[in-house]
Amino acid sequence: MKNTEQLNNSLRFISDLNPSVSTVCFGLYFRVGSVNENENNCGISHLTEHMFFRRLNHMKNKELYYRMESIGGAIRGCTTRLYVFFELTVLSEYARAAFDLMNQFLCRFSWTEEEVDAERQIVLNEMAVVGNSTDALNAALTGDPSFLLSVKGTPDSLYEITAADVNAWKNRYFNCGNGCFIVTGNIGDADLSDMKRMLQAHEAAPVLPRVEIMPPTAFHRSAEEYLFCDGDKNFADVYIFFDLDLREIDWVTAMIIFDAFCNGDGSKLSFAMKEEQGIVYAVNSEIREYGSYGSLMISWCVLDEDLIESIELFFALLGEFKEGISAEELASSILFSTSNMKKYRDIPKELNGMYGYYDYIVDIPVSVEESAAMRDTVTARGINEAAAKIFDRKNMFVEVDFNREHVDVETVRKLFVQ
Repeated sequence: MKNTEQLNNSLRFISDLNPSVSTVCFGLYFRVGSVNENENNCGISHLTEHMFFRRLNHMKNKELYYRMESIGGAIRGCTTRLYVFFELTVLSEYARAAFDLMNQFLCRFSWTEEEVDAERQIVLNEMAVVGNSTDALNAALTGDPSFLLSVKGTPDSLYEITAADVNAWKNRYFNCGNGCFIVTGNIGDADLSDMKRMLQAHEAAPVLPRVEIMPPTAFHRSAEEYLFCDGDKNFADVYIFFDLDLREIDWVTAMIIFDAFCNGDGSKLSFAMKEEQGIVYAVNSEIREYGSYGSLMISWCVLDEDLIESIELFFALLGEFKEGISAEELASSILFSTSNMKKYRDIPKELNGMYGYYDYIVDIPVSVEESAAMRDTVTARGINEAAAKIFDRKNMFVEVDFNREHVDVETVRKLFVQ
């Protein structure tokens, strides 16, 4: 059963134990990412994440790697726009040793200039090999310029970051007041109590305010915001977003609507576009959460010659869906977000990530048991009322990229503004 508490030093602590599985997963989340940065220090969160693997407290990288691998695990680190997380999954018999490693991330220590210089080169090599992108689409959707900053930074910004900058960033954001420690899987109550006591011994820190992303025009969009971009290929990319108020529409209801209308090959939109009409290879869909604000994204790629047909089909199917979810559509989607949630309790790593992201980063608490129980309380009427609120033109933001030599832009525009 999930348990959430705030320790005296401000560290959030979440546990969900399951003695029937063979592994335990430890996760540590910090609310910091490129949304906290600017052009001068962009990439500092990602560089700081790397530094923990250069030296974790008193353990240099070689010793850290040896200790991880000797217990059959590897700490995974990741930096995103909203957060940084570290995660380690091991067999339950190595839980103590794994915790000892994860516990070091909260210790007070500093890195030297030589260590930062060495890791900076690793990041620069990473950028050269795998690239370094920004997210112009989300910047346009949200109006937030931080999406135009690369998570990894730029060569210019990285060379400006000193060891003093990295250590100050670590002290400000990688602490108990800005962190959440999560334990999921098979671990005994006595071990859990000892771990909580050791976590409690770390230095207290004030709770930092969460960065809130709320588009200035969310829930009152106008056609003037829509983007119709000129391409030079013979195909078009369509992106349609709907604003989501995640305080008003609960997560399970939003997911049922998502699954029924656009998520997966059997959904109403995907089945019609791909299987019945054969005009797209796939419909891509995603719910993105930025806190209390979220968006439901639907996209597809289509030949320019089929662009108009695909958009007309989208609105026709959306109109049908808004008239009321069918019994078949509800039956085919309800299990994914209710009873099926129980499967997460059998996969500690998945459960850990779900709690870290939803409970802590975007502040939308989720519960396996509560979600599963909604299987018997969700009604078609409730789904229909929520769908009507979501799929409203006032919530819609659009970007369409296509070749204007093949398709007239005004024809496309009229389909969205009529």
